[in-house]
Amino acid sequence: MIECRWYPGGRADPELVPLEGLDRCHAGDGAADALVWIDLSDADRAEIDAVAARLGIDPAVMAAVGRRRPRNRILPWGDVRHAAVPAGRLVGEQLHIGILEIVFSSWFVVTLRWGDVEERTEPYPLDDVRAVYRSSRQAGGPSGVGGLLWALFDQLAEDALDAVEAIDDQLDRAEETVFNDDTDQSIPRGLFGLRRDIAALRRATSPQRDVISALLRGERALLGEPSYLAIERVYDHVLRVVELIEGQRDLLSGLLDAHLSISANRTNEVMKRTSSWGAILVVATLVVGYYGMNFPGMPEFAWQYGWAWALALMVGVTVALYLVFKRKDWL
Repeated sequence: MIECRWYPGGRADPELVPLEGLDRCHAGDGAADALVWIDLSDADRAEIDAVAARLGIDPAVMAAVGRRRPRNRILPWGDVRHAAVPAGRLVGEQLHIGILEIVFSSWFVVTLRWGDVEERTEPYPLDDVRAVYRSSRQAGGPSGVGGLLWALFDQLAEDALDAVEAIDDQLDRAEETVFNDDTDQSIPRGLFGLRRDIAALRRATSPQRDVISALLRGERALLGEPSYLAIERVYDHVLRVVELIEGQRDLLSGLLDAHLSISANRTNEVMKRTSSWGAILVVATLVVGYYGMNFPGMPEFAWQYGWAWALALMVGVTVALYLVFKRKDWL
């Protein structure tokens, strides 16, 4: 699906225009904040080629588009730039990671959104980006190509922070589970799900950080000063998100180590108790086995109090061993 929006200079609300009318939009408005935004969702090759032909983009650029592989840099092709970053967001309690590709120049931005084919997730939604960009233009904030890039990366950072906060809540619940004495010794399945989500979120935010850094280093003139300063703030935001994710990785590793230690300690406690009771009972079993041999000539058989002696021996040794193990806190 292709959606073409034209933002005339000085206006916050866009006009939906057909793909064939893009040349007229560009030629008819030379304002600095004028912008053509083309959005493609799960586009096929024919749609991508049609957009490229209408915008006059070099075929070499479009050959790199649609591969659905994130990059940690911006590729320059003349006056056109291409970037591809993972786009993560929470849907319910599930983390969905898609791909967002951005092709831009001084007067247009093309966004291409892909869902995850294996996970069957929907493409990254841009409704909030449109709302933020419209409000920014209306308030005299970042606009034009730089303003839209700011709105895109700002929304990616906000969604990543939402995911980080949700993972924090899950880590708190996991910590309570790990240190709960009533929990069984098997590793909680949620810890493995958390590890997968943290790794996926880290893989999503690291390329965003690198692409924004490249944008700030090499595209200041194209962005414009207001957009440049706004994207600098987004970069700081993304750095904070990356640091939080690294902290979550360390915390999760600590929880897994703590759980294994607790499980080992509980196993040792069970083994101590089992061994103690085994040692207590084996003495009584030995006495019973000894006198149960019934060999002729054993003096205890002719003794009037032989049964009392055997019984007292079993009870005495059993009680003595019980008290010893109890004092050592093995029972």
